[in-house]
Amino acid sequence: GALEPAARVAVALTFKPMTVKLYEFYLVVDVDGVGDALLTLPIAAECAVPDVRLAVDALAPTTPRKRAAEELAFGDRCYLRYPIERDLVLVNAHETLSARFEMAPQEPQTTVVAEYACDPPSGVVAPGARLR
Repeated sequence: GALEPAARVAVALTFKPMTVKLYEFYLVVDVDGVGDALLTLPIAAECAVPDVRLAVDALAPTTPRKRAAEELAFGDRCYLRYPIERDLVLVNAHETLSARFEMAPQEPQTTVVAEYACDPPSGVVAPGARLR
């Protein structure tokens, strides 16, 4: 576009990191027919992720049988065609960062074993908060 003398234009920059790291780059302004990199604005950003986990109480074994720490226990007895439901609690243990989440759609062939649902299917868990 064109910018008239003494005019201003708002420039919006959206930072969407794909890797956890420190970012350092420049916003560069070129003017056709005059020169390249006439103006540079340093931009620094850090991408960090919060400590998100499932609540320990939701994963605790319900029977004395030895289980892996990450195993979701449904008990030692399951009955044919009788559903057993468990609620999981998403915990954001970070003190300052919010955690965004989005539930991935379940692949149809996996519904034979178990089905999952989340309401809402996406959202934000505030720092130090729990979402059931």
